[in-house]
Amino acid sequence: MNNRYIGNLIKEERGKMTQKELAKKVGVDRSTISKYESGTEMSKDMLRIIAEALNSLKLKMIADGTTTETIIFDQVNLDFYVSLSKTRQELLEAAQAINDVLDFAHNVESIEELKEQERERIEYMLEQIDDVNHACDMADLVCHEFGADINKRNEKNLQKYYAKGYLSSLRDVRQIKNTRCNG
Repeated sequence: MNNRYIGNLIKEERGKMTQKELAKKVGVDRSTISKYESGTEMSKDMLRIIAEALNSLKLKMIADGTTTETIIFDQVNLDFYVSLSKTRQELLEAAQAINDVLDFAHNVESIEELKEQERERIEYMLEQIDDVNHACDMADLVCHEFGADINKRNEKNLQKYYAKGYLSSLRDVRQIKNTRCNG
């Protein structure tokens, strides 16, 4: 996921929208969009703006590292045991919602093919997955406060994902991560 990859993704995500139309939406001129699509580096703030303008979860994920909003539950007990128990509960609920969707979702190409009740089950599943994302973030916070090395975990996982073939390059992932941190 280097700058060229991001540029190609912007081009792909804008579809039939012209560079000029996208430029107007994000407040730059067309030549700037052309440069981004050719691989010129941009700030994470600009990437977020473009992601929002294109309603692109892929670009949002690159800019923010997630598809969900960043939330810190300030009214939650950040006790180690309580937080991990809550995370387990959210994971179990999400797993059940996923299983419910898998019961009917085989050989389905689009949500338009589904009945209203099935669409509602997908929406519920997405809500449960979002709950898991936030619970896992809170678990990371309490584990960090407990003394766990979250950065070491992240690095080990990057190595694991690369070894499994999920990532084409560790360098590109680290470049995105550094852009996200510095941009």
